[in-house]
Amino acid sequence: MIRTSGKPGDVSAMSITLSTKEITMIDRANAEAATYRVAVAALTYRPDKTMVEPGYTIDEDVDWCIQPLHGIPAESIDQVRVLVRDTIIDPTAHRMSLARVLADLTGEREE
Repeated sequence: MIRTSGKPGDVSAMSITLSTKEITMIDRANAEAATYRVAVAALTYRPDKTMVEPGYTIDEDVDWCIQPLHGIPAESIDQVRVLVRDTIIDPTAHRMSLARVLADLTGEREE
């Protein structure tokens, strides 16, 4: 289960509480692939991209970024999508939260 502290929709303090019943751990290579994809999407994103590239939506990038994260339950992946989206738009504000979430999903995060 992903938990946030703060206001609803505020993913800056997002963390995942892992339970073997709830979440299938992902392979580190998959987390690294997702990180790479978010970085590429963030580097190519700009607020007026939808005007410059007709038909583009940020959801295309989010879908591509989370593709390596298969096996995560739907209720968790929806919240990860929000964090990925926010990281693409503002990497400086959200990259550490994304790194923590991906480390939690691989079981490699040390408290």
